Amino acid sequence: MVDTNQIFKKGVLKNKKYTLKPLETRIKLNQNESPFDLPDDLKDKILSQLKEKNWNTYPLFLPQKLYQLTADIFGIKPENILLGNGSNEMIFTILAAAVDENIQVNIPVPIFTVYQL
Repeated sequence: MVDTNQIFKKGVLKNKKYTLKPLETRIKLNQNESPFDLPDDLKDKILSQLKEKNWNTYPLFLPQKLYQLTADIFGIKPENILLGNGSNEMIFTILAAAVDENIQVNIPVPIFTVYQL
């Protein structure tokens, strides 16, 4: 058996498990989800476009067209844009780059769960 204490950084081993308690509510907004599903015609359009793509390879690591389109919309350079797969990834990326082990971060409460992690 592998001893994870010898493989992973101490800071990683100290991290708490990320979990959310399920809430029974009429409308759930705590995970940035919409209470409304997409219309069927939009789902069909998305599915038809997906059928034209190759599913056996990874997408581009840096989708230059997406970066350029986003840059054009906001009137900035593509190299000034950071795109990710949702808020968790973006929060982690920014904090991992900016916050070191001995840096103190003030977190207001209540706040998005991932900030504390």
